[in-house]
Amino acid sequence: MLFLNDFPITWSHRPYFDLSPYQSGAWHIQGIDYSYRNLVSEVRGVDTSSVTPVALVHPASFREQLIRETGLFQYPINDPLALPDELRTERWRVLCEHLEHYRELSPATQLKTINLLSSLCFHEAIIRYIPAITDENIGRDPTFARLAYSLAMSKILCQEDIGTSENLEDFQRIVQYASKESMVVFGAAVELIVLQATAFRDIAAVAYWREVAKEALSHFEPSLDRFDFKHLTSAFQRAAVFAPLLRGERETVVREMDICQSLAEELTRECKNESERLSAYDTLITVLESRTKEALWLGDIDLAEER
Repeated sequence: MLFLNDFPITWSHRPYFDLSPYQSGAWHIQGIDYSYRNLVSEVRGVDTSSVTPVALVHPASFREQLIRETGLFQYPINDPLALPDELRTERWRVLCEHLEHYRELSPATQLKTINLLSSLCFHEAIIRYIPAITDENIGRDPTFARLAYSLAMSKILCQEDIGTSENLEDFQRIVQYASKESMVVFGAAVELIVLQATAFRDIAAVAYWREVAKEALSHFEPSLDRFDFKHLTSAFQRAAVFAPLLRGERETVVREMDICQSLAEELTRECKNESERLSAYDTLITVLESRTKEALWLGDIDLAEER
């Protein structure tokens, strides 16, 4: 039987298996450590009520692939509570305590718990822990709106399909009922752009939700600092480029993705704290993944490999 410290791949990915503190590896691994410290209020210097600096979250199947690649077959679980006690670290036990008393937690702590589960790719568990959220609660409390968003994302990340009509309804409900002062409206509109483009290839719907997201971003601009505005603008540009892509407008796609990458690179030079640094490099990595796909779409294999 293999153990967590046997090979570099198992050592670097150890936080996925036992929530060990981050030592080395990709930004999404560091994001696990951040989410844990955010849950137990060890993150300092930022508003941590609903901070999720790492947006690049893997699907539920990532855990299965990771177990196959590492050979750690003693960890085939889809809920942290299913891990045998002898394999639990102190951090893992803290997470389990939160899950055992999930319904008793405040909504803000529930959201932090869900953010940690998401970073660990426990999307099936998220679907079980988050109860159905009414339209009234989505509109009444921004935290419930964010929980509804997390639930909608986990449903997508559990399925083999790239998107269904139910997924559309989940995000449309958030846009319709969440407070217009909640940033989750922007996030849901961006997801609707991506879904309509990738799953349904509906050019008119992509154009519609692009305008909704653009309007939401404009609404928030006066209240955002320079970093946050660039961060959200880069996210918007990355989704909005689907409109010219579906129309086959190659030059427009390249131009808009150049802007998107430029914004992402600027973020890495302007981050002032741990949360912003994670957000910046997470954004840049995501942009480069999109640019790799763009190069393949353009038929430039060498450029795709470089990216």
